[in-house]
Amino acid sequence: MTDTIDIRWSPAARTRAADLLAAHPENQGFRLRLKEAGCAGWNYVFDLTPAPAEDERRLESAGLPLFVPETQRALLEGTEVDFVKDGLNRVFRFRHPRAQEVCGCGESFTLDDVPSAVVR
Repeated sequence: MTDTIDIRWSPAARTRAADLLAAHPENQGFRLRLKEAGCAGWNYVFDLTPAPAEDERRLESAGLPLFVPETQRALLEGTEVDFVKDGLNRVFRFRHPRAQEVCGCGESFTLDDVPSAVVR
């Protein structure tokens, strides 16, 4: 039985992620994590990866393989992912369900009470 994580994908995001994975079979899945960055404090890291890092666990969401740091799993639960047109670009957009504030550009957000163990 595969271990899952509650990441909520829009149909467009799910389709785009599956297409990317199919187009790059050398990768085992997507890395999903938070890092301290941006003007509000946190932003998402989401990219294809050929293998998990030592601190990451393989989880599945909507049939997609995700590599998530074990220390961030609970923090990432409930994240919403969309794939949208932004000017001439098409990009993944993430929304954290417990974000207190989001910066003006929408790239980073503030979370209260994040244990230091989740930071890598």
